[in-house]
Amino acid sequence: MILGVLIGRHNYAGGLHIVLRLLREDGQRCRKQKTERANSHPPPDRARVTVVLADSWQFTPFMILVLYAGLNTVDHSQIEAAQIDGAGVWTLLFRIMLPAIRPLIVFVLAIRLMDAFRFFDTIYVLTSGGPGTATETITLYTYALAFRLLQIGKASALGVLTLLFVAALVALMIRLVYRRERGAF
Repeated sequence: MILGVLIGRHNYAGGLHIVLRLLREDGQRCRKQKTERANSHPPPDRARVTVVLADSWQFTPFMILVLYAGLNTVDHSQIEAAQIDGAGVWTLLFRIMLPAIRPLIVFVLAIRLMDAFRFFDTIYVLTSGGPGTATETITLYTYALAFRLLQIGKASALGVLTLLFVAALVALMIRLVYRRERGAF
């Protein structure tokens, strides 16, 4: 994991030209423009894309595994009955399978939401919240308040507020899903 992040950090900082140069057949030196670009600060959009790719690379396999396991628990007699009635693939997916695993989907989304709010280590290693504050998250800001600016009280209050906000979002998700299952929607 750390090796992948460090490779991503190297690519983010403009080091990709070194790898490309090694792969080139003639081994010529990179142009002056590429060297200048490697020594300058990367644009904020590139930093955001790097962080999103790293986050997706880290957490998508877990989501897929859990949802795939949930799809395998769907009652096969319901699927067979729907197929006999002439249901297509999309009808099976949206009318039988997804409603059957709705509680699991809410659970996985709640876990992912909590992970997104605590996503600190990869961003800190890759970009340290930069360039500027392009990739600064609430957890990085809390860290900066506590350990760089030494404002422990504000950092603690921000941590508690973040916890309450995430808990409220998860409770809202759970309430909406179970309200829908009871037929209120």
